[in-house]
Amino acid sequence: MKENRAFNVRVFLLTKKTKVVIALLIVTLCSTLFRVMSNRGLRGTSKAKRSGVYSVTGGLDHSEYQDNSKAGSSNARPHEDDDVCFHYDGILLISYANKSGFATVFFLYVLNQLLYAEKHNLLPWIHLDSATNAHVYDDEEHNHAENPLSLGVNVLNGLRWMTFQDSENNQFYKYPGKPVLDYKAPGSETSSITINGTGIWSSYFDPPSKLDPLRHLAHPETSTSSCHQKPIFQLTLQQIEPSLMVYAPYTVQPWRRKSTPPSLANWKVPYQDWFEPMRQAAHGVIHRHYHPTEEMVTLAHKANPVVEAEEACLAMHIRRADKADQRQPIPVETFLPYAEAYLQASIWVGTTIVIYIATDSNEVISEIQDTWPTKISSYVRYQQSSMEEPVLRSSDKNTVFKMNQEHHRMNTEIFVDILAMAKCEFMVHGMSAVSEAVHYMNPLLHRQSVNLEEDLDEATYLRTTKATMTHSDFGKLVRNRLNDKRRETEAERAKMDHST
Repeated sequence: MKENRAFNVRVFLLTKKTKVVIALLIVTLCSTLFRVMSNRGLRGTSKAKRSGVYSVTGGLDHSEYQDNSKAGSSNARPHEDDDVCFHYDGILLISYANKSGFATVFFLYVLNQLLYAEKHNLLPWIHLDSATNAHVYDDEEHNHAENPLSLGVNVLNGLRWMTFQDSENNQFYKYPGKPVLDYKAPGSETSSITINGTGIWSSYFDPPSKLDPLRHLAHPETSTSSCHQKPIFQLTLQQIEPSLMVYAPYTVQPWRRKSTPPSLANWKVPYQDWFEPMRQAAHGVIHRHYHPTEEMVTLAHKANPVVEAEEACLAMHIRRADKADQRQPIPVETFLPYAEAYLQASIWVGTTIVIYIATDSNEVISEIQDTWPTKISSYVRYQQSSMEEPVLRSSDKNTVFKMNQEHHRMNTEIFVDILAMAKCEFMVHGMSAVSEAVHYMNPLLHRQSVNLEEDLDEATYLRTTKATMTHSDFGKLVRNRLNDKRRETEAERAKMDHST
């Protein structure tokens, strides 16, 4: 009897303990579910602070934006197929460049930061404004008052510096290494900035990635992406110039500078070989991220309406304005023998003749018209008008973008020249950011162009106009390429006729 009573007591106690355990499990489960639901409902607040966005004002009406969004419910889990940020460790905000012209800003400063983004697995977000881009910013065009979106962003600036000792001069150089992408990590540095409007980039290019700041950062509750959870990183101007631009071994340069480390300058290597790996790397970035707007493409075709598959034009970039690093303007008569060689080769093969001139000087246009033989000047074309006005060119050696405040107009004219020259198969040029931009867009020009500033004396750092190729050798190159192109075209036509 006592044993049965003891057994009943033990069963009673066990049952009581079990009830307590079950009750605790229920409480824990309910608490977990509540936190999960809360986090999903607050995706645009607490998590946004951790990722960098801390305030949003202006922009589209939120309800209107949700109606137009195809993202679906915010409760859906991000998936790598539709999550633009899925494979990235963070977002690189590109907003700094030096106070220079269009080609330098867009095809050197922005491009090198895109190389940094790819090297460190960061999704690029380009937003250039008036802060450090005074010579390309146009208040009338780029303030975008019709879309007064304002994002308050906490960006990370801390990074690990890479250092190398140059084997030729034994000096140490450092350049930006891996970014610190944790807001709370030792060594992390943050700064608060405000992003207003859509910036300068969108006037000339489509977005460099599928990241939509309005959808993915300002209103993350309308998106299934993980972008609002990613840290936002930004290189400072001090980290970019000169460290990234000159000392990083993987970035591109338009010419050898005095400040270029000797082992990177590699003075004994001809410029053509020195440029090759940089142009290849730049072309990859151009292909992945640089998508000119339809308007820019249309304007370029208007300026140089060649059909690349059928015609092979010669581009000549003749710069007269001030040139940094002791680069000297190249006389117009230096270009003439190459124009003659191209003309004779084209006549020999029997192809269309087009010579496209891009220049910042009215004097160059006048000299070509007045001094070049009619048999050549009659084939010359150049950009004549922009926005229903004559193209802005200098009448002396002053830089155009420093003379005029119509920066959007000048940006457009320079970009149209770059796109128009990139349509050609051959090019004669000096050293400039514009000439390099053309090579970046059309990699075939690397072996089909002549650099008239090839020779460089390492000791005195003085350049002469010694070309990479004589005009007679250039004529042979043009003739051979035009013959090959004709055979390729005829073979393609025969193939099409056979298939029909």
